[in-house]
Parts: sequence; structure tokens; C-alpha cells
Amino acid sequence: MKYDFVAKLQGNSGSRVSIVRDQSHLCVLKQGKGPFGDHATVFDTLRQIGLKTPRVYSTSDVHMLMDYIPGQTIQTYLDSNSGRDLLEYFIRCFELFDQHSQQSDFTKDIRDKFRELEHSLPPNIILPFSLEELESHVPKIMPRGVCHGDLSLENILYHERDFYLIDCSHKQLNSWWLDAAKLSQDLDAHWFIRNQNPSQELLDRLNTVSKQLRETVAPADNKALNCFMLLRVLPYCQTDWDKMFIVNKLEMLWT
Repeated sequence: MKYDFVAKLQGNSGSRVSIVRDQSHLCVLKQGKGPFGDHATVFDTLRQIGLKTPRVYSTSDVHMLMDYIPGQTIQTYLDSNSGRDLLEYFIRCFELFDQHSQQSDFTKDIRDKFRELEHSLPPNIILPFSLEELESHVPKIMPRGVCHGDLSLENILYHERDFYLIDCSHKQLNSWWLDAAKLSQDLDAHWFIRNQNPSQELLDRLNTVSKQLRETVAPADNKALNCFMLLRVLPYCQTDWDKMFIVNKLEMLWT
């Protein structure tokens, strides 16, 4: 099927993401390493439990075509909002996720991820903990079920007074506890604005959302989970500056 190219968007994990026109409406075309069918299922599941996501029209081993949501980034949203609505949205998401999950033993899944990290972390990186120490502190019994799979502030849009989850991902570690911990990457470590000079007002709002989220949602305040999720970003860092940024933030979170 042919589409009219409109614009290029920033893609993560090696995917090519474009805005295209399909007949009379705009869509997002994501191309890269698939298959994308499992990701589309996550979108469908999140909509079924009452959350807003783009509607997926087609998938294959190499593409996914979905609605284009002309929303604000969360950074833009926080420029003119206190973040209270965002906090309430996170709490609602985690309540819904928990209602559609069951306690499960993740011991093998966690062990497998740490074995992967042993072989994929950059050489000569000094961490504030050993992998064995961190693994011993990561909870193994967690709710397994509905979750986003990659819940960062960059994967949320604000549109028409509501939030949309984008770039959902099918994961082996399918626990909303890890979604809650993943948010620390941006709320506390500020990964999404690492190359900017953010205003103090933005930093204060991120800190307020983080503090209240940690007071309300226990997994968001789990130091080991937060470090585990941030550590998993390290193998994908392209520059030495990004690597040291992650290491410094890990030291901040671990102490």
C-alpha cells in the first residue's frame, strides 16, 4: 500500500517513524524490526480498559500504521500546567493495570534480564552497585498482566484535555510495577530533557509529580526497580556523555 509522505518524526530503538496521509486522514507509519502485531495488541488492550491510544489500522513484520494524534508533548503540557492532572492520570492508569493483573513470580525473567545486561553494558563503566547486588534487591513477586511496556514521558501525549499513550510495547516483563519505575527515568533522572537547559519551573513540577506519585504508588518509590529500569537504558546510549549521564543518575537514585 502506498502513502503520501508528510513529515518525519523522531523514532527510538532504530525504528523509522513518519507522518503519512492515507486517503483522507493523517496516520503514523512506524517501520523497523518487528513483528508489530504484539504491540498492536497492547494498544487494543489499553483501549479496552478505558485508556486512550492511537487506533492501529495494520501491522506486519516490518510496519505498523496507526492514528496520528496531534497532541502536545508532556514537556509542553507542563510548561503551562501544574501536573496535577498528569499525576491523577498516572494513578488511574496503575489502578486499571492492577485490576487486570495477577501476582506472579518473575524470578526467571529478572535473572534473564540481568544475564543480558552482563553482556550488553558498555565496558569500563563503574556502577554504584554490582549487578548481583541490584538483582538481589529487585522484587521478584509482582503483578503480571496489562501494562504499557515502555512508560516514559516521551510516550504520552496531551490532546483535547486528555492523555494518550503511544509507542506501547509487548514485553516479557509485563508488570505495571516496571511501568511505575520506568517513570523515574524522566521524573527524577530527567532523561527526556538531558540535552536541554530546562527551566526551574519545569524541574519543580517534575519533582512535585514524582514526590506525590511515590507517596501514592509504592512501586514508584522502589529504589532497586528505579535503578534496574534506568540501567536498562545504558546499553542503548550512543555517546559517552549519555553513558555518564546515566551513571551519575544511578548514583543519585541508589544513595
